[in-house]
Amino acid sequence: GVIGQILLLSKLCRSLIWPALLIGFGLWTNVLWVLLNGGEVNSATALAGGLFLLLGLLLFVPYLNLRVEHMILLYRRARDNPK
Repeated sequence: GVIGQILLLSKLCRSLIWPALLIGFGLWTNVLWVLLNGGEVNSATALAGGLFLLLGLLLFVPYLNLRVEHMILLYRRARDNPK
């Protein structure tokens, strides 16, 4: 039902947060390493790193909203169908 779909979307968002943050952190670590060693920074790498970090942070919003909605629906179902 709807509760299962919301939970699935929540888990999907949650499963993408850490990989996005780790990829972004890895790319930015590379950018900083190149800068510290006096090399030229690849702007595509810096942009991609920033976008992955932003994506990871922005995925928290739907994840938290979906998780709260899921819990509200569960509580309503428990309230309306006591055993």
